[in-house]
Amino acid sequence: MTSSASVCDRHRYRSFQATSRRRREWLDERAVRRALRHDQKNPLYNANIRQLIHVGFKVAAKMGPRYLEQLKACRESCARNVTGNLFDRHIKPLFL
Repeated sequence: MTSSASVCDRHRYRSFQATSRRRREWLDERAVRRALRHDQKNPLYNANIRQLIHVGFKVAAKMGPRYLEQLKACRESCARNVTGNLFDRHIKPLFL
Protein backbone atom coordinates (compact mmCIF):
# COMPACT_ATOMS: atom_id res chain seq x y z
CA MET A 1 0.00 0.00 0.00
CA THR A 2 1.27 3.47 -0.90
CA SER A 3 1.48 6.02 1.89
CA SER A 4 -0.19 9.41 1.46
CA ALA A 5 3.19 11.10 1.84
CA SER A 6 4.76 9.16 -1.02
CA VAL A 7 1.76 9.79 -3.29
CA CYS A 8 1.98 13.51 -2.62
CA ASP A 9 5.74 13.52 -3.03
CA ARG A 10 5.55 11.68 -6.33
CA HIS A 11 3.00 14.07 -7.80
CA ARG A 12 4.01 17.36 -6.22
CA TYR A 13 5.73 18.82 -9.24
CA ARG A 14 3.07 17.68 -11.69
CA SER A 15 0.36 19.36 -9.64
CA PHE A 16 2.01 22.67 -9.08
CA GLN A 17 4.05 23.27 -12.24
CA ALA A 18 1.09 24.85 -13.97
CA THR A 19 1.02 27.09 -16.97
CA SER A 20 0.35 30.79 -16.44
CA ARG A 21 -3.20 30.20 -17.73
CA ARG A 22 -3.73 27.53 -15.06
CA ARG A 23 -2.39 29.86 -12.37
CA ARG A 24 -4.94 32.51 -13.38
CA GLU A 25 -7.71 29.89 -13.25
CA TRP A 26 -6.79 29.12 -9.62
CA LEU A 27 -7.60 32.71 -8.72
CA ASP A 28 -11.24 31.90 -9.45
CA GLU A 29 -12.86 29.95 -6.59
CA ARG A 30 -15.23 28.23 -9.03
CA ALA A 31 -12.20 26.81 -10.84
CA VAL A 32 -10.86 25.48 -7.56
CA ARG A 33 -14.18 23.77 -6.85
CA ARG A 34 -14.13 22.22 -10.33
CA ALA A 35 -10.58 20.98 -9.82
CA LEU A 36 -11.57 19.31 -6.53
CA ARG A 37 -14.91 17.83 -7.57
CA HIS A 38 -14.52 14.27 -8.84
CA ASP A 39 -15.68 14.90 -12.41
CA GLN A 40 -13.11 13.44 -14.74
CA LYS A 41 -14.87 14.95 -17.77
CA ASN A 42 -14.11 18.44 -16.49
CA PRO A 43 -10.80 19.72 -17.91
CA LEU A 44 -10.03 21.43 -14.57
CA TYR A 45 -10.36 18.19 -12.57
CA ASN A 46 -7.06 17.49 -10.79
CA ALA A 47 -6.58 14.14 -9.06
CA ASN A 48 -3.31 15.30 -7.47
CA ILE A 49 -4.98 18.23 -5.72
CA ARG A 50 -7.75 15.92 -4.53
CA GLN A 51 -5.12 13.60 -3.03
CA LEU A 52 -3.56 16.55 -1.22
CA ILE A 53 -6.98 17.46 0.22
CA HIS A 54 -7.48 13.88 1.42
CA VAL A 55 -4.17 14.07 3.27
CA GLY A 56 -5.36 17.39 4.71
CA PHE A 57 -8.46 15.71 6.17
CA LYS A 58 -6.22 13.37 8.15
CA VAL A 59 -4.23 16.32 9.50
CA ALA A 60 -7.41 18.27 10.26
CA ALA A 61 -8.91 15.34 12.17
CA LYS A 62 -5.89 15.42 14.48
CA MET A 63 -6.79 19.03 15.32
CA GLY A 64 -9.80 17.68 17.20
CA PRO A 65 -12.23 20.32 18.51
CA ARG A 66 -10.94 23.08 16.21
CA TYR A 67 -11.67 20.94 13.13
CA LEU A 68 -15.05 19.80 14.47
CA GLU A 69 -16.12 23.41 15.14
CA GLN A 70 -15.34 24.35 11.55
CA LEU A 71 -17.09 21.24 10.27
CA LYS A 72 -20.21 22.23 12.23
CA ALA A 73 -20.00 25.79 10.92
CA CYS A 74 -19.94 24.44 7.35
CA ARG A 75 -22.41 21.63 7.98
CA GLU A 76 -24.94 22.60 5.30
CA SER A 77 -22.35 22.83 2.55
CA CYS A 78 -20.56 19.64 3.65
CA ALA A 79 -23.82 17.69 3.85
CA ARG A 80 -24.91 18.87 0.41
CA ASN A 81 -21.59 17.92 -1.18
CA VAL A 82 -21.28 14.55 0.58
CA THR A 83 -24.85 13.66 -0.37
CA GLY A 84 -24.25 14.75 -3.95
CA ASN A 85 -21.10 12.71 -4.18
CA LEU A 86 -22.06 9.51 -2.37
CA PHE A 87 -25.78 9.23 -3.03
CA ASP A 88 -26.34 10.96 -6.37
CA ARG A 89 -23.12 9.90 -8.08
CA HIS A 90 -22.54 6.42 -6.62
CA ILE A 91 -25.60 4.84 -4.99
CA LYS A 92 -28.34 6.17 -7.28
CA PRO A 93 -26.80 4.92 -10.56
CA LEU A 94 -26.28 1.45 -9.12
CA PHE A 95 -29.52 0.87 -7.25
CA LEU A 96 -32.19 3.35 -8.33
